[in-house]
Amino acid sequence: ALPEANWKRNQKAKLLLFRLALDQQRSYTDEALIEDLWPGQDHAGKANLNALRATLRSALRGTDTESNFEYVLREGKGTRLHPDCKVYLDARELIDIAQKSRTAKGDPSEKLLLAKVVELYTGPFLDSCYLEWARAARDQIEQSVSESLHRLCQLAEQANNHEQVLECSTRILQLDRCNQEAYRLGMQAYLASGRPEQAVRLYEKEERLLKTELEMEPSIELMSLYQRARLSL
Repeated sequence: ALPEANWKRNQKAKLLLFRLALDQQRSYTDEALIEDLWPGQDHAGKANLNALRATLRSALRGTDTESNFEYVLREGKGTRLHPDCKVYLDARELIDIAQKSRTAKGDPSEKLLLAKVVELYTGPFLDSCYLEWARAARDQIEQSVSESLHRLCQLAEQANNHEQVLECSTRILQLDRCNQEAYRLGMQAYLASGRPEQAVRLYEKEERLLKTELEMEPSIELMSLYQRARLSL
């Protein structure tokens, strides 16, 4: 981990590092980086990018001012991180493991991969950055986490592991608090484990949120589960 002091000259150097580290094998053209970091500002972008590369090199070098190692490479018209520059980005690992979990569906390793995806997610990627590439990566990551949680719920349902269904459906609602499928999973888990009063409370919470935020009613399936829960009280 690099100390924050390494970035004091220019916080945008951190964004350049994140951009390069998201796909460390890729060489980014100047035009692509300028559009990614200064969208619509082509006229000033070239000088800004040259200065930013120098700032990033300095930040990665830190106090090792005698080093000649080129952390940031210029290859023809492209820029990339040196292959020997070991940059760990949990967002990149999460995306990679999510892809592995999709190809491992049904294999013994699938559940471990899904759990790792969920473990790696600690919050929105570059939450305060609204550049298009950052928003796209943020959406991709959250979609991968949501898919992993839904699959874990499915596996837990098959194993009659109601507590894990509740845990995973709660995590889904932290990502999307109006997700009706997550409410369905939670209500079914409460009913299956003999807690109809909890299913009723969960439905009533969802009903309020949907009305307030989306001006819509719960699905017919959720209404049916609600009636089952009421009859079980």
